[in-house]
Amino acid sequence: MKFLAIALAATAASAAAVRRSDNVPNTSGDDASSTGNDAVIRYDVTEFEASCIAHSSQCSYSFKVKQHASMETNGVFCSALVTADAGNTLPAVTDGVCDDSSRTWSIVKSASDPANVNLSLFVSQPISPNSNTTGVHTIQYDELKTVSNPTNPNGNVQGYVGPEAFDLVESDN
Repeated sequence: MKFLAIALAATAASAAAVRRSDNVPNTSGDDASSTGNDAVIRYDVTEFEASCIAHSSQCSYSFKVKQHASMETNGVFCSALVTADAGNTLPAVTDGVCDDSSRTWSIVKSASDPANVNLSLFVSQPISPNSNTTGVHTIQYDELKTVSNPTNPNGNVQGYVGPEAFDLVESDN
């Protein structure tokens, strides 16, 4: 009986410690803390690259992602080679995968202003058969650059010029 009481107390203390570490404030100046909201950081992204390929109809996305505030030391590699949207712009991705991981990812394009389309990167990982942990980061239109190359038969190509590392905050999606 004493053992059971000690085990339950240890479990409760461990759960409280995990809950506190999930809500560590972001001091990096990124989305979660700079907006003044209480967003919970779920994932850390590094080495993010996205660009359409000159002389091709393809675009490439690649990055590493790891769970925030965890014992995970190296992120898993995620990538996709996809067909460009009209105008050789970065497309949406619905079924991105990560190497040797259950994590999946997607890119969603905003539709509010066709001239200034933002992209949102979502990363998700199952935590039980019925639920996932999902994080999101919005890539602002000004972090996307269209380059004109007169020797490119496809015309302009779009690429990402924002920071290579950023946080993904908790998402309901």
